[in-house]
Amino acid sequence: MSSSQVNSRGISRAVSFKDRAVSDLRIIDHEECESEKYPSSSADYVKKGRKGINKKNYQSGVSMFESGFLTSEARDVAKDEAMYWGATEDDEFVTPWYTYAVRILIFPTLSIILFYIMWRISEFSLSGVWWYDLCACAFIASESFCMIFLTAQWVWMWNLKFRKKVTLRDLNLSDEDLPTIDIMIPCYTEPTELVQMTLNACYDMDYPSDKLTVYICDDGHSEEMRKMVCETKRYSDGITTRYIARNKIPGVPHHAKAGNLNNCILDEGSTGQLIIVLDCDMMPEPCFGRTVVPFFYKKDESLASQDMKKPKGIFDDEMGLVQTPQAFYNLDTNDLLGQSYSYFYECVISGWDGSGCTPCCGTGVTFSRKAMEKIGGFSTGSITEDFKTSMVMRANGFKCKYFLQYMTRGVSPKELNAFMTQRLRWCVGAIQILKGENPLFVKGLPFRVRWLYFFSTIGMIYVIPIMIMLSVMYGTIIAGVPISFGPSSFILYLAYGGSSMVLIMLIQFLISFRLSFSNFLRILQDSFTVSFLFLRAMLIGF
Repeated sequence: MSSSQVNSRGISRAVSFKDRAVSDLRIIDHEECESEKYPSSSADYVKKGRKGINKKNYQSGVSMFESGFLTSEARDVAKDEAMYWGATEDDEFVTPWYTYAVRILIFPTLSIILFYIMWRISEFSLSGVWWYDLCACAFIASESFCMIFLTAQWVWMWNLKFRKKVTLRDLNLSDEDLPTIDIMIPCYTEPTELVQMTLNACYDMDYPSDKLTVYICDDGHSEEMRKMVCETKRYSDGITTRYIARNKIPGVPHHAKAGNLNNCILDEGSTGQLIIVLDCDMMPEPCFGRTVVPFFYKKDESLASQDMKKPKGIFDDEMGLVQTPQAFYNLDTNDLLGQSYSYFYECVISGWDGSGCTPCCGTGVTFSRKAMEKIGGFSTGSITEDFKTSMVMRANGFKCKYFLQYMTRGVSPKELNAFMTQRLRWCVGAIQILKGENPLFVKGLPFRVRWLYFFSTIGMIYVIPIMIMLSVMYGTIIAGVPISFGPSSFILYLAYGGSSMVLIMLIQFLISFRLSFSNFLRILQDSFTVSFLFLRAMLIGF
């Protein structure tokens, strides 16, 4: 069988999956990743054709999706923000003007919130009926708690910055200097077509073939998956591919995805200096490797010489991970459930990065092997093992960075039930981390980083005071009892309380200034979704 026949068969299987999963696919050309030698977009890459088999597909009219390619918008965000008035920059980051505006607003907002809370308490008077007063006190306490709790996220807002791009050219690194990379794709019972598309995208990565190894970590022990890997890897153009299916001993905890990856990292002879983890549906851009590798290096002035224009970069042993955002190619244009997570990837993690830490999102992330081996691989004890692993890595002194360039695209849940199940899993994982390894008591974390991790694990707890307030309000209406939990002056209530909420919303709007207004509205929608899921998560997690 010829290579073209085999590739055509793979394409037909990919197309069948596309017909089922993709509703709206938009291809966006963008600037080249680093130079003319290293094209950044899938379109440029296929046209220049590092591998002839994909060049033939392009010339024969096969779409980029059918060839295993997807293009994501890849702009230099830090460079864009630096162009606006009021932005400042240092060696690593660009701080936009709206971060400074938020810092200015934080002080009057906090003052008004505290004044409002004290005013609410001073205005309350007891009725003499104990359970009336109990309900009223519960309402006022919950209202005050919600107001104060909203200020907890100001820590990352204060530090919202965007990391500058670093290239191999900046570090004077050639192909011979590049580190070896192991790409690990964990899977369980997913369709083989889905995994094959990701595998093909890995083969098309613009990186030296002899320094790239792809591992399919199959926890489902699928014979069909094994055959697909054996068939596909014959056309990998020299990239080593291994199929791994670990042995699970009955009665011994397997730790799901964390255990699957740990088996490959620690017990299957994996030796790459860097480890890229991709969910089985997450197809990487061709320039993924060359984009993230420079962040694991640092400049060494001692290596500079007269015949070198720039000092040569050396591997930074203090680096732990580099996280990149993820995008989804099967989302509807309206994205009613807010699954693009624009606010999280464009704003929140950048604020974390500016604060000195970056949470691992489980895919599109690159680890240093040295760091992973020191902490014993992925952390267990929580179904959100990725988030916990980044916390442990930071506590061990390793640097965790975030670079805002969309390097992967995958599939998001299409059904509401699947979406809710995914969110519930995240909530349960957060509670498990709080129970097993409370960030407040993890040694080695700076205070600011400690607070960010702690707030993330309890961040959904504000659903409890919200439910108390709703219960009191509607309970009094249904029961028809004259419980008064409002202030004596409704006008002052609107003036003080309204001013607080307006300033809070203004801060929220400024911090998400780079997003569209529709994405800003999705932030509010997402808060309510997560809140009610937390009630179910508490029952499961505790």
